[in-house]
Amino acid sequence: MGEQLEGGGIMPHENIQGIDGQHNRAQVIWKPAGNTAHAYHDPEPGYVQVMTEDPDSPARFPERRISAEGNTGETLWGLDHGEPCTGFAITLDRDGCNRMIRALRRARDSAFGADA
Repeated sequence: MGEQLEGGGIMPHENIQGIDGQHNRAQVIWKPAGNTAHAYHDPEPGYVQVMTEDPDSPARFPERRISAEGNTGETLWGLDHGEPCTGFAITLDRDGCNRMIRALRRARDSAFGADA
């Protein structure tokens, strides 16, 4: 259901299905800021992560071959090489999250008209 947090909690998230009726989705994940009153450690910042995912994607990350000497060799592309690539994510701080919300509202209003 979600990523396990330290202390046993589950990282909150929501899934938004795409309009194509397939498995494509966006997932919004967030982590609240950590203990902000700790005397010995800096507070752990919270974040919001937005991920797009297509579990059935045939895309793959390129595979880089490395020689025994540690030198990078050829990069192999294609469906027969590399790890599966089912999605991409961006992690945002508060300012980035606010900018994305404003951009989504502008896009929504432009595509569908403003809400009443």
